[in-house]
Amino acid sequence: HKSGCRKLFREAGVDLPYGFEDLHTMEQIIKSVRQFKKEKPSAKKLVLKLNDSFSGGGNAVLNLKDLKLISAASIKKNLKLIDKDITVDEYLDDYCAQGGIIEEWIVAKGKSCPSVRVHIGPQEYAVKSTHEQIFRDRSGQIYAGCSFPADKKYRKQLTEAGLKTAKILSEKGIIRDFCIDFLAFKENGRYKVVAIEINLRKGGTTHPFEITKRLTKGVYSEKDNELRARGKRKYFYSNDNIKDDVFKGLNPISVIHFAKTSGFAFDDKKKKGIFIHLISALPEFGKMGITSIGDGPKDAKNNFFKFIEAFKKYIKKRNKLKILLLQTRNDPEGIQGEYESFMYSSGLKPGQLVTMNLFKLPKLDKKILKGFDGMIMGGSSDYFVSDDLHFMDDLLEFTRYCFDNNFPCLGVCFGYQIMTIALGGEVGSLKKYSELGTRKVTKTKDGHKDKLFSTLPRKFYAQLGHRDSATKLPAKAIKLASSKACPYQAFTFKGKLFYGFQFHPESNRTSLIKRMIPVASRYYVKKVKDLKKIIRNMKDSPD
Repeated sequence: HKSGCRKLFREAGVDLPYGFEDLHTMEQIIKSVRQFKKEKPSAKKLVLKLNDSFSGGGNAVLNLKDLKLISAASIKKNLKLIDKDITVDEYLDDYCAQGGIIEEWIVAKGKSCPSVRVHIGPQEYAVKSTHEQIFRDRSGQIYAGCSFPADKKYRKQLTEAGLKTAKILSEKGIIRDFCIDFLAFKENGRYKVVAIEINLRKGGTTHPFEITKRLTKGVYSEKDNELRARGKRKYFYSNDNIKDDVFKGLNPISVIHFAKTSGFAFDDKKKKGIFIHLISALPEFGKMGITSIGDGPKDAKNNFFKFIEAFKKYIKKRNKLKILLLQTRNDPEGIQGEYESFMYSSGLKPGQLVTMNLFKLPKLDKKILKGFDGMIMGGSSDYFVSDDLHFMDDLLEFTRYCFDNNFPCLGVCFGYQIMTIALGGEVGSLKKYSELGTRKVTKTKDGHKDKLFSTLPRKFYAQLGHRDSATKLPAKAIKLASSKACPYQAFTFKGKLFYGFQFHPESNRTSLIKRMIPVASRYYVKKVKDLKKIIRNMKDSPD
């Protein structure tokens, strides 16, 4: 409540901008503007704020320069709303209904908007952190993010104001975290801070600070308002409103994987790097939050913008990719389910993943690769590699052609087994190799070094559904992972984008259950109770 904030600041003895509160009518607004012009004749602007608004959405700026005659009509004409989705009349109706304030619009060179975060406990209160706020509009009204810590030149003033306010709130029975927003500016050669509002909640500065503290295992010093990890000061630059149309439709997995594989992700040894948050808005709105932790303010900020620039460049390039999904399936549900799983897990957009079914192709020819940047050879719940399929010889030759010509390829399950045979390995059909459901897969030393596998933990859960498996890898193949039943869960080749996975990287627990129930009997599961047990023991696999 904006009016309540101004009263509380006065009670606490905290400086605040010149202004008026508890305004509910146009007459009160006109009277306040007149008084304002009388007391502050050199002021160029003032700001109106709805009592019950947040993140600057309820603010409106009144330009005094063009306000010759102070009247309802002239105020309406010169009022610029931050919220562009409502009219001036609608805004003023809300203002009069809920009440509001008018404050001086401070014009000063080097003006900034710091904040302090304070915790009030049952017996004590303490400053938790200070920040510089970042805004997503030129007027500095709509919050987007923050950096840590606040400027040392006025950091002490922030903490003192925070503690004064905490004392009054504590006396009123408040026990919780709160934040105060300020304006900081130079006056007569010295920095001055004035309190703007109180957020009686965990504000937008809370999550980046607390995650930074936990990741770095840092210790916060209330004395100098700094965070130290292993004796080093830690800083961050964070923004919750990284938004771009090029990000729309992306699976959140995409940005997480890019951060890890590009070297930007948080490094536990160095205690610095990027972490990503508010990521669920990415597919629909192209929006996410990013925090960059560094050893200095410039280090944190520079890496923040380098990451965004690199990710945009990567996505623009990736959005131009066209991938062929070669399917060996007959059942419509299986065909569609596999396509949907690869679309979701890859983060590709519609039109980027094109399916071709081997049963419908008149001839498997290298010409089908034209216009594609890579290929996925999918699984097959309908057939085994030992089956006498009319296209098998052509498929093996086609696979060798892709390998010899360095055409990027991923073989999954049936596709992995085709790769194995085509390149000189062997595939067995013994019951001991069979796996259905979720299994723990372990990376090899080579798997740990591999760029694609490096971001996975040493042991991870994977979704599987196979009877056959490789018993001998092709010559020069590099083993990347294994499981208890399957010694060769994944392989690749040095210098080639040519991977074979026995497990299903495109599947999660839910999608595999849906796909495996109709075909469970083909994997030595004959009884319903056995299938129920497998489903009960299934777990989510990492993205």
